[in-house]
Amino acid sequence: MRRMAPIETRETLETRKRDLFSAIRLLEQDLEDGTIDPETYRTTRARCEKEAAAVLERLDTLQPVSRPSARPLPLFLTGALVAVALGVSLAAALAPRGTGAVTGTVPTVAPQASALQRAQAYAYAHPNDESAWLRLGNAYLDANQPRLADAGYRRAMALVPADPAPAALHAMMLASLGQRAAATSLLRRIEHAHPTYARAWLLDGMMGLRNHHDRVHALTAFRRFLRLAPHSAVAPTVRIWVRSLTRG
Repeated sequence: MRRMAPIETRETLETRKRDLFSAIRLLEQDLEDGTIDPETYRTTRARCEKEAAAVLERLDTLQPVSRPSARPLPLFLTGALVAVALGVSLAAALAPRGTGAVTGTVPTVAPQASALQRAQAYAYAHPNDESAWLRLGNAYLDANQPRLADAGYRRAMALVPADPAPAALHAMMLASLGQRAAATSLLRRIEHAHPTYARAWLLDGMMGLRNHHDRVHALTAFRRFLRLAPHSAVAPTVRIWVRSLTRG
């Protein structure tokens, strides 16, 4: 007797989405710890991201949950976007340079030291190295300490004011900490000074998704990002968002 495929529900898809995002984070940690090789990381992450994009697309086609006084929001305007703002699913797109293997002189650290402890040791030993503070900011982000992560990004900003990467990460943290006006103002300055910096447009679009009145701007920002980085690892997900915004 032929077995019937399990029925997909919003709950099962949400569970699968969370599992895939968790798997991506674990892959990043394994790569940082050196427990997997870069090729395995790339192929496994690509497979997870492809499945996650398909899950998001299927969720977007399901009948939205009814709300008593407002039009139902698409999936990516709810908890998933908060996770994205904190670097869960789009970490690869927003990750700063210098977050991979540490080079240079590293203070002696116990072999069992955590990634955060290693990043701290390296940053304190190289206080004028922008990449060291970006790496420390990422380590704090992985440890769910957003304010300390932002402190690392701001330290990098002070060292290299002309580099848009730490400024974009600072804007991401401002948004995730509820300081939307400050984050938006900073992003506008980055876009004006660095119009070809794709990550700023990506983050600008993500922030616009959270406000119904910013949907047109979000669509514009996402399209600008796709023109600048059409082959980015997150481009498939952004195209899903563009289709949803266009339909909406």
